[in-house]
Amino acid sequence: MGADPVVYYSTASDLDLSAFRYEDLENSDLWSATAPENLAAVTAIAVDARKAAAPDENGSTAFVLEAGKTLTVTIDMQAPVDESLFH
Repeated sequence: MGADPVVYYSTASDLDLSAFRYEDLENSDLWSATAPENLAAVTAIAVDARKAAAPDENGSTAFVLEAGKTLTVTIDMQAPVDESLFH
């Protein structure tokens, strides 16, 4: 069984990730599962892999990573260039 990840985007300029909780992803003032039109406005992303792609034999939809296994997330992005750093 694999995960059914959801990517969340934030455009908040004052997001405090040190106090992050999964429940925060439900706060639509901070997070959206829909990418903004202008991806340059994204200040943070979160990948929620708590749900399984299909229920297990007990009917649970929770994704549990097996012992010794890894979950890899690859993010393709282009960092902005701040010309003022080169002067």
